[in-house]
Order: sequence, then C-alpha cells, then structure tokens
Amino acid sequence: MFRSSHYIWRYLSRGLCAAGIICSGASLAWSQSVEVTREGNTVKIDGPITPQVAQDFLRIVKPDTRILEINSGGGDNASAIKIGYEVYRRHMSIHVTHACLASCAQYVMVAGTSANFDPNALAAFQNSASSISKMLGSKGSVDLRKRYAEEAKSESNFYQHIGISRELLYRPQLELRTTCFAIGPITHDKDQDVLWQSMYKSWTPSLAYLIASGVRIKGFWPQTGEEYKSAFNRVFAVGAPLMLFGGDPAILSQQEINRRMSKIGLCSSDSNP
Repeated sequence: MFRSSHYIWRYLSRGLCAAGIICSGASLAWSQSVEVTREGNTVKIDGPITPQVAQDFLRIVKPDTRILEINSGGGDNASAIKIGYEVYRRHMSIHVTHACLASCAQYVMVAGTSANFDPNALAAFQNSASSISKMLGSKGSVDLRKRYAEEAKSESNFYQHIGISRELLYRPQLELRTTCFAIGPITHDKDQDVLWQSMYKSWTPSLAYLIASGVRIKGFWPQTGEEYKSAFNRVFAVGAPLMLFGGDPAILSQQEINRRMSKIGLCSSDSNP
C-alpha cells in the first residue's frame, strides 16, 4: 500500500515558468480547441479558459442550469474567476470528465457545490497571483507590484466569497518547492513579469487537504501513487512536466505561510533562465 506523503511523477527537468501559465513542454492528451455548449441543465466547457469562454458561459447559462461539465488545462485567471462566481451564485456542481488544471482547479472547481470526477480524471494546482505578490514584496517595478497586488486582492475576495481557505492560494507555491524567482523581460505586453524556479510544476493535493480547505469532492480522487499515475497517464501525453501528488493535509497558519514564503528570494545569476 502506498504510504509516502508525496508521489512524484517525473518527466522533464526543473525549470522556470511564467506565473499563472501552464509550463511549456506539456503535451495534453486532448485538443486545445474550445467549445462551450448547453445540453438540458448542463453547460459544457471543453478547452482553455479565455475571456470569450467566460462570455459564452455567462450568455448560455440559464436559471435551470445545475451542472458545469468541464475539461480544461486552465487559462486566463480573471475569466476563470468570473465563471467561478456564477457557478457559486447558481449553486452549480462541477463534473470533470478528463482534467481540470491550473485556473480551472483554482477558480472554477472550488466554486461548485461539489466537484464530481470521472474515473482517472485529474485536477492540479499551480501558483497564484497571491503567492507571486507575496514573493515580490518590494521588488520589481511599481507597475508590476501593483498588477499582482490587484490580482491577488481579486483572488482573495473570491475565495472569501465562496468560503474556501485562502491558504490554498499560497500552498501550491510551497508544494512546488519554489527555490527562487526572477523578474523577467517583457511578457504578454507587460514591461516585466515574474518567473519562478521550482522542483515541480504542478500539484495535486490529497483529498484530506481539499476537504480541510472547504472543497467538496465526489467520485474519483487519487488515493495512492498508482491511482495518481494512472490518472496522470490518461491526462498527459509524452512530455508532461514534473508533477507532485499528496503532502501534509493540514492547513498552514498565515504566520507559517509568511515564514516559508519569506525564504523564497531572487535567483542568483547562476540559476536564472
């Protein structure tokens, strides 16, 4: 029986990733085209979350809509939060058919009355604007710090509204074993952006941790390393990034979060990309 607190499924070497974006090199086992459709009391999202997807979702959702069926590798955080607010307001449940990664997990999955996973479906979390903002502190340009601080406030307000522990906004950054961060060149038409160096690139927490955080899971959730490996292989094709499963199910105090985050400093020239 699998008893270790962590299960590591290794593919690529460690590296630096743009904040809030699934690392390059991941080869997802589904199309990256997107569809938003409605069938009876169910709205379906299949593909990346974009501003257009959020707009389409808000347009076609109806008073009798009860389920959001989703399969997504993540995408735009602000758009995912918009969807999450509507899911929560309408008391919708989430049905994950294949995968719900990054912003899908962090802002859509957590907002449902419950999240029901098909066998071998997988969810995974990455870092957030909140953790990036805390890492930045007084470093970087005023515009960069302001941008992440505003996004962090939006995340915090959302989690408070839906009743989920805000520790989940910081915990992935720690579980990914982030060693340092760098302030990089122009990214997405911004003058600066934050890159982070970590041992892993995505984290699937234990069921016990999610329950403690206030997230309601039904159906499949990996309980052992072998179950996680099976789900991982179903979701990813060859070339997926390093992933981490499990960890301490306890919710960390804000003081402990601050203590651990304070140890993450700027990368040296040797560790920069």
